[in-house]
Amino acid sequence: MPNVTIYTTPTCVYCRAAKEFFTDHKVQYEEKDVARDEQARNERNKPRKVAPPYI
Repeated sequence: MPNVTIYTTPTCVYCRAAKEFFTDHKVQYEEKDVARDEQARNERNKPRKVAPPYI
């Protein structure tokens, strides 16, 4: 199974939907909260600035 990383924020409804989809389909993923984790925020912003979820 491919490695999946999802960059989220606590209030993002699309992030919750994506995580629910992954769980329902038994997709393993690593979650990084860009609201609380500065390193994750910097990683997410490297390729381009986008709104979460960034998968």
